[in-house]
Amino acid sequence: MTTPDEASPDDFAAVADAQSRALSRTVCLAGAVLTVALWPFDLLVGASNPRAAQTLFAMRVELLALYAVFFAASWALGRRVGGVLLAAPPAVLATGVFGLAIGRLARDDNYWLTSLYMLPMICMPLLMPPGQRIVVAALCVATPLAGFALTFRGALSAAHVAHALGLFFMAATFGVYAGDVYYRQAREAFGLRRALDGKRAERRRLASDLHDNLGQELTAMRLEVETLSAVARDEPAASRVKRVAGSIERSHRSVRLMLESLRPRILDDDGVELAGTRVPVALPTRSPE
Repeated sequence: MTTPDEASPDDFAAVADAQSRALSRTVCLAGAVLTVALWPFDLLVGASNPRAAQTLFAMRVELLALYAVFFAASWALGRRVGGVLLAAPPAVLATGVFGLAIGRLARDDNYWLTSLYMLPMICMPLLMPPGQRIVVAALCVATPLAGFALTFRGALSAAHVAHALGLFFMAATFGVYAGDVYYRQAREAFGLRRALDGKRAERRRLASDLHDNLGQELTAMRLEVETLSAVARDEPAASRVKRVAGSIERSHRSVRLMLESLRPRILDDDGVELAGTRVPVALPTRSPE
């Protein structure tokens, strides 16, 4: 039986790749919906600060363009590019877009830089090994800071920069740790499922062997004993035949109970395959005591 530690890394890598691909599409779709849904709030901002409203409008357009490019690339590339390689660029670029927008809004307000510190956690849901996660988390720290630095025109104190970097490091560390826990749990669940599938397959094989071999032999013996019982003339011979028939019947019931414990009604439910056609096969019925 396969244990979780013996689960094939390639098999789990394929599952993780597919899940990362699907999750990235879902997250990008949700991001696009939220970007459009929250657009009316820019009008409220624009009533008191037209410049801020223009900056937020530009950020939303950039995010929607990023999501559109991602979806186009996702469908065009298909499975030729790994799920992590497909999901990481839009996540990293999205953090850069936020950094650019916040840098434009900040001016001399130092608070805006610290508002970006949660962005490194964006990589947490992706199923990827720790090394890849650390790289993506580091990029999700670098890109918003770089975007902010490119557009910010104010002045930041050294203490404030140190505080912001500390928050970024904390968020990145938590994102890597929590994401790795999620990755390990998913890998363990995959291994346990493989082990359970292997156990089920083994039980199915044993049940099939019991039915096809021992069960059929007992059925044939019962038919032979019934024939002997019909031709037995004297009482001693008939009594022996009856005892043999009882022994065969008890053995038949034992086999049936074993079949039910291994795989309840396996052949009734699944049948057997003959010449490419699945045919139901009824198990022997329980004889009265």
